[in-house]
Amino acid sequence: MLSKHPFERVKFFSAEIGPRGPTTEAEARAAAYAASELEQCGAREVAIETFRSVPSLWRALEIACILVLVATLVYLPAHGRFWPWCVLICLIALAVIIGEFSFWKYSLSNLLCKRISQNVYAKVSPKRDARNQLVVIGHLDTNRTPKLFHPRIVRHLPGILVFVFVCVVLKILVFIFGSVGGAFAAGASAAFLLDLPVLILLVVMIHGDFFSPFTEGANDNATGAALALSLGEFFARDPLELTEVWIVCTGCEEATLTGIRAFLNRHGERLRNAYFVDLECLGIGELRYVTCEGMLKKYYSDPGILRAAAAAAEVVGGGIEAIRLTRGYTETAIVAGRGYKGITVMAFPHGSDEVPHWHQITDRIENIGPQNLSKAMDFLVALARELDAGHEPPDSEERKYLSTKAAESL
Repeated sequence: MLSKHPFERVKFFSAEIGPRGPTTEAEARAAAYAASELEQCGAREVAIETFRSVPSLWRALEIACILVLVATLVYLPAHGRFWPWCVLICLIALAVIIGEFSFWKYSLSNLLCKRISQNVYAKVSPKRDARNQLVVIGHLDTNRTPKLFHPRIVRHLPGILVFVFVCVVLKILVFIFGSVGGAFAAGASAAFLLDLPVLILLVVMIHGDFFSPFTEGANDNATGAALALSLGEFFARDPLELTEVWIVCTGCEEATLTGIRAFLNRHGERLRNAYFVDLECLGIGELRYVTCEGMLKKYYSDPGILRAAAAAAEVVGGGIEAIRLTRGYTETAIVAGRGYKGITVMAFPHGSDEVPHWHQITDRIENIGPQNLSKAMDFLVALARELDAGHEPPDSEERKYLSTKAAESL
């Protein structure tokens, strides 16, 4: 039923357009391509909406690390007399870190210099009057290739960040007890030692932020964007019964998830009861649906969508299972954090929770399996139909059957 296989769209995003850094001209070209594809498939109200975003997720964290190092420079010349200011500077740095990973509305990233990015969205009408909406999300942009995401390092990334956080907390205690207790020399030595992990992290982040190349992003996330477009085409030709489908291709996911925030700011009130399905990294490995995600703060997928996902997995077969995402966030973090119903669908190698080629220069089209995309397409269509069936009239025997089936599969 599709005019082209999702693989062809992945190829265009990753090989024809290439690296698509947040707020770059290439990201804008990817948005224009997505809008063109949605118009051609017959979706309605196709629109490109601009917003402003920081171009990198690292800037605020770099500033936090610099603040921690500045605190030591304030502490030393005055022999600890200004320790309250040093403590305050470190507390501000901790607040910046927590704010970035918890997606505070007034986090430091929102105060930094911003550039223009864009979201693309379109709607597909159901066969009958719409009773609900299904929002399918796939981000267009790609990240740089920092050393922190080297395969041997990224598996330890949550631990590295927690370790640095603990170093800053210990440094605050050193400032307090070193000054109040009259042990300035020991406090200064301890502060220097605790600064070393912070300094190393700062150097690695600056190198990755300014000097590493952008990845082509075939898996992360040309696959998600391509499948979102393919679902738009599929449901334009074979609509759901009662569910209006929104296809959303976001920008700046790799820069503090700004795109989905901007989309919800503009359309959230109309989508308060909608289902959100985020598509991420679906070209390599075995299909999984995420139950929980996050490093510092945890965000949970909607129980109703999880039941529908379990039922859809049973329909499609092939060992599609639930998984917890512990090394990062997806746009579902923003969706769930604002009280909407969401879930993320991803793919991982067998027995692993590591995304292949994640933010690596090797994330190219030759690593993508067309059969993976076909299976993902089958699962997502089945998931959409399960959710659509859940909005049949209350006396529908089909709805009762599907609800029982979904509950038993959990």
